[in-house]
Amino acid sequence: MGTLVGAIVAVAATMLADRTRWKRDQSREQSQLRRESYGSYLAAVIQAHEAMRSAAAGEGSPDSRRIAITEAFRSADPYVRRFNLSLLAPADVVEDAVAVFRRVRDIRDLLIGGTGAETAEYRAAQRAYYDAIKAMSDTMRKDLGSSPLGAATMGGPATRGGRASILMCFSVSGASKAIGLAEPGFAEHEIIFPWSQSDSRSCR
Repeated sequence: MGTLVGAIVAVAATMLADRTRWKRDQSREQSQLRRESYGSYLAAVIQAHEAMRSAAAGEGSPDSRRIAITEAFRSADPYVRRFNLSLLAPADVVEDAVAVFRRVRDIRDLLIGGTGAETAEYRAAQRAYYDAIKAMSDTMRKDLGSSPLGAATMGGPATRGGRASILMCFSVSGASKAIGLAEPGFAEHEIIFPWSQSDSRSCR
């Protein structure tokens, strides 16, 4: 009888350990999926913004620039990436992601309407966009178990505007990447640069 009870206890302990291990693996997998989705969405909106700015400053007629701005926004695919994110992310991340989408869309509409990058209206829209990006990145990092960085400048690659403020680290095809905004202040462009996950200053 004692042998039978011992066997049952051993089997139950093994099953419990397997269940715990499975839940831990599932949690790790979900976290990685969210990290990749967050990085993908951040990259999409940043690329859309930069491409639209370039299109607006390009050569050609106002109509051709409007078409180029619209295509720059569309080709970055922020719509699809936002909906993919909404399938994985908690409500607060989705809310911030929608806010970022609206801010970059506001910039698109200003550029299509002919508002110049030197105007107060455009600079206000750009500031709102940067504020939304930084708020979203902090919410994403919190969800992934990392402390928010806010607007803190990290020691990183030099940029035209100075140092880089890292917003999100993620993996693409096995290569570590980091998304950041040029510093100081609200700089004129964004960057996406390779970053080593072994660097303690980056992906925590």
